[in-house]
Amino acid sequence: MKSEGGMTMYASGANQLYHLMHYAFAFWLLYSFFPRHMFADHSEDAAERFFARYMWAIFLYIIVGYVLVATKLFEVLAIIPLVLVFIYRRFLRRGAREDREEAAAGMAVIFYNTIEIGFRVRQFIDFYRYRLVGLWKPRAWVGSFRRSGVMASLVLVVVLCLSAYIRFYEAMTNPAPSMSDAYVVLAWMKYNELRMIFPTGIYPQGNHLLLAYLHKFSSIDAVYVLNYNGPMNAMMTIVGMYFAVSRFSGNCVAGIVSAALFGLFGYMLLGGEWERQIAANSQEFAGLFIFPVIYFYYKYLRDGKKEDLWVATVGCTITGLVHTLIFAYIGFGMCTFIGVSMLFNFKAHRRRIYFVVLFGIAAIVISSSPIVIARWFGIEYYGSSSDYLVSQVRAAVPELKVKDYLALAGMGMTLIVGLLSRKGRSGETPDLYIAALGIASFLLYYFGASLTNSEVLLTRRDNLWVFSLILSLGYAWAVIWRFLERVPLKGKLELALCATLIGMGLYHGALKPISSYNMEWPSGVEQYLKISSSYPPKTWLIVSQDEGYDLVFDKGYHMHLGDFLDLYNPTEPPLIRKGEALPDKSIAKEVFVYHEKRVFRGLKDEKMQIIYQQREIDNQRFEQWIALFKQVHGDADVYYEDDNLAIYHFQLPDPDRDKNTRIWGG
Repeated sequence: MKSEGGMTMYASGANQLYHLMHYAFAFWLLYSFFPRHMFADHSEDAAERFFARYMWAIFLYIIVGYVLVATKLFEVLAIIPLVLVFIYRRFLRRGAREDREEAAAGMAVIFYNTIEIGFRVRQFIDFYRYRLVGLWKPRAWVGSFRRSGVMASLVLVVVLCLSAYIRFYEAMTNPAPSMSDAYVVLAWMKYNELRMIFPTGIYPQGNHLLLAYLHKFSSIDAVYVLNYNGPMNAMMTIVGMYFAVSRFSGNCVAGIVSAALFGLFGYMLLGGEWERQIAANSQEFAGLFIFPVIYFYYKYLRDGKKEDLWVATVGCTITGLVHTLIFAYIGFGMCTFIGVSMLFNFKAHRRRIYFVVLFGIAAIVISSSPIVIARWFGIEYYGSSSDYLVSQVRAAVPELKVKDYLALAGMGMTLIVGLLSRKGRSGETPDLYIAALGIASFLLYYFGASLTNSEVLLTRRDNLWVFSLILSLGYAWAVIWRFLERVPLKGKLELALCATLIGMGLYHGALKPISSYNMEWPSGVEQYLKISSSYPPKTWLIVSQDEGYDLVFDKGYHMHLGDFLDLYNPTEPPLIRKGEALPDKSIAKEVFVYHEKRVFRGLKDEKMQIIYQQREIDNQRFEQWIALFKQVHGDADVYYEDDNLAIYHFQLPDPDRDKNTRIWGG
């Protein structure tokens, strides 16, 4: 078939709605519904409750995932009973018979309510329409402006919606995974689903295990899960920034400023790293925990509630199970907070500091356990990541820009205010903690790579610095408005200024969807999705370049184009190996060969140029191969064709299929 212009099948509204609904359901089930019933309330603050449950759930899923993969039991039928055990665990303990019966009755009510409201569409619509109609009262909204944060919430919703638009646009219009790391992530997700632990070497599998959970519960192709999860991680990071800054400062507008800085204007802060916002990489997933974790650490040092320490430790441990660099950075922030407590409030915080250190050691032990156990079984480290971790390069100090000077000014102001206001407040305000973390992060950003010659710090210093930069700027906003407390209409003026600045920024800097480089033609990925949904699993083979292996793995079979050309004779009936007389029985009956009319070039580094040159040679060889095939057999079956790509379809003899055709016709 010849491709036609216009919207592709992948980008069609119906296709995206179908897959987004499946993904959203799995996300809600795993990170909202299950946690709400598995874990007790952490706080009266709804946002604190959400993040506490969210982090506890992720920690549990990763630990359980490791155990189930290692024991070859990673399946939905094994996961669901474990979730139910955690839901009922408090009721399985010894207690009054009446309590257990009441709890069981309560769970039955939840179940039947879910059946009657959640799955009966008409009742579901009526249930929520009643609430939405009650909320849609513009006059009441305007009137409540004097009494509540409705307008602030509206500004926040606008920021989040625009942030979601620029992040999800690529995932909803381009099927090709973003960035080269995506194919490794895709393969590791599938390895975990097949209960294969560390098949290519040791690397923290937390992110890939969670992707496997989402894939199992959403029942959509892994490519959709991969494409959606990158933007979702970025959105959770933005929400985490709003949550932490607004709670640190007690100022929701300061949280909106932080969310807007990262969500809408992050391209000014991250530069070339901005494209990572739509990639489902481990670093970006781990990064979403930085703000909530440091907030809960501070809250424990301030209030001494063990629940906060448990949540902070769980969040810290998650990052250790996902990405080592982010884990180290959170440890860096934790040590900074400990230093501030020791300098300014050691007597009151001595016992709390002791527990933070003790729980921090426990986080290190738990995070490193999978690696230690794997090494005990003789598994080696994943080659490229271990080399990258220890690689050395000559690095200069970064050139400071306006954003850096603004952040430094904010840190300096926060530090001065914290020192001046400390008297009489027992160090209860977070001013000194925020200032110390910002200054320490700047020193790491400015001197870390040049002093250590670490390639990791050189290439990731911008990513780490931007977190403290946003925290410092957002908190500085709150400090400034703290001094304007007596100004008439202060709340309205602050929100109006925030909204005006966001609007001006959007007006002068065009709001563009984030795009990233790909590794193959999007049409090739789209045709893979069509093939995999049109033919039963393991009945088809795709012949293409290296990226095709990770796409096809676990659903069909894959062969490299160069190997195909070396193995099969174009002048014999398809597909007969050279030197043989009968069709190859070792491959699938449906074979799809990808021929790139123009080789896709996604990267410009020297190593990839060598690979691209070889692909040019392979595709030229295939042109000769298919020309010989057509001379002997006539036209080949073209499954798909556009200006860049042609896909040829070959069918091997299948006695069962031929017999069914004779019986049923067609």
